[in-house]
Amino acid sequence: MSNDTADLIVAASTVHSMAADPRPVAAIAVRDGRIAATAGPDDRGELLDAWRGQGTVVIDDPGLVVLPAFVDTHNHLMLAAQNILGVPVSQATDIAGLVGLIRERAARTPAGQWIRTAADWHELRLAERRLPTAAELDEATADHPVLLQRGGHNGVLNSAGLRLAGIGRGTADPEGGFIDRDAAGDPRGWVQDAALELAQRVVPPLPEAALIDGLARASASYAAAGLGTVRDAAVTPAQWHAYVRAQAGGQLSVRCHAMLFTT
Repeated sequence: MSNDTADLIVAASTVHSMAADPRPVAAIAVRDGRIAATAGPDDRGELLDAWRGQGTVVIDDPGLVVLPAFVDTHNHLMLAAQNILGVPVSQATDIAGLVGLIRERAARTPAGQWIRTAADWHELRLAERRLPTAAELDEATADHPVLLQRGGHNGVLNSAGLRLAGIGRGTADPEGGFIDRDAAGDPRGWVQDAALELAQRVVPPLPEAALIDGLARASASYAAAGLGTVRDAAVTPAQWHAYVRAQAGGQLSVRCHAMLFTT
């Protein structure tokens, strides 16, 4: 492509440039990832003629409105990356379906390894409108510990997961946490906040290469939805290194301001 032509031209009804210049913008030419030229409603045709080349992608829609990329000031892109890698339990409509998805993952996972789910689901979307129990997760596998995470604050462990996390009848609720119990005082699987952290500490971290792959895929979906910058509010030092390597490899499609924390 010639240095005098654009990679992309967008001609629209309105382009919100956020610039101090009050003159309206109706077309932009983009080259090497940057806006190289703009035009108003009366000269949008001139921009098209001047910047269009043989390989230029042209989007010419008089009903289109162009907005700057959005900034999300409290986001969890790293969790979104892990969701891509976990069991996609959001596809389930009832607990039996959820258990079945975990069973499918367990069938191709070596015995003894943790099974982790995506966290982007909610029990109110299940027919039963509740979290499953450890006993129900046990129906998926007796050979793997399971962490069924929901959001950043709640999770359900199967019996093997409870044992590895050291959570039993005699385990007191940690400060800032909650362990759901049956009438006899035995944990039923649901753990919250500081109790969830007991499990997260014994779950091996995902390999860096897997995290980078998840970041690439999740950030691409963010960019496709119009997000340009996010602030990730919970990033461990190891996850930060994955961020750095993903950026160095050109695999991040959004800018990210990471907030580091340690436990």
